[in-house]
Formats: sequence, C-alpha cells, structure tokens
Amino acid sequence: MRSIRTRLLAAFLLVALTSAAGLSYYFLTQIEAYGLRRLEERLYSEARMSAALLGTLYQEAGGATGNVKVPTKAISSALADVSVETASRLRVLDAKGVVAAESGGTDSLGSKYAARPEIAKALAGGDGGALGGRVEGDG
Repeated sequence: MRSIRTRLLAAFLLVALTSAAGLSYYFLTQIEAYGLRRLEERLYSEARMSAALLGTLYQEAGGATGNVKVPTKAISSALADVSVETASRLRVLDAKGVVAAESGGTDSLGSKYAARPEIAKALAGGDGGALGGRVEGDG
C-alpha cells in the first residue's frame, strides 16, 4: 500500500494537470477567436479601401452616365499597387461573378466564381464573405 504522501501528490498532480489542460484550451480558443476577428476587421478595411479606389476608376470610366467601359488594365494595375500594401490578393468580379480584374496578374481573368456560396450571396444583394484556406483554382 502506498503512503498518504504519494497518494496526495498524485491527486494534486492530477488536479493541476487537468486544470492546466482546461485553461490552455480556453485561452487558445480565445486567442484564435481574437485573431480571426482582427483578420476580418483588416480584410473589411482593405475591401473598403479597394472599393473606394475602384469607385473612383468606375466614375472616371463613365459610371455616372451609365455608359461604362470597364478599364480592366487600369483596375488590375491599381489592384496590384494596393495589394502590395495590403498583402492580400484582390479580385474584381462583374455582375455575373466573372473575374474582370485581379491583383495577381491575368491568370484567372474570365474565371467564373458565381457558384461559390459567398459570391452567390453577394450577387443576390447580400453580404457575401467566407474565411478559409486556398481553394483549388486560386493560383
């Protein structure tokens, strides 16, 4: 039979390790949630900045008159300049969900994204957004 000291030490270690594991899980999930919130805030502000830039280009292209010829080269160039500052890849989709311009070059111009849930929601007038890793086809 073990002494009372050994049993008390084992019980104390069990309680300490269980508490440490529980607190570690709690704090790690809180840190992850905080990081995701900060990422969403940053991406939202980058999207607003890009929208302001593209709105200016749209107006210069005749957007106010309804006679718009999309300046895809100018938009792609502007997106490339902005993406250097934001460290994000930016795409502009037309009303059908087709890539009209992008910051990463011309490899995905004309690609269709309307089937993606977040794009379909945005095209329907909602707020489309999604977090996740790279998707096949995202060069």
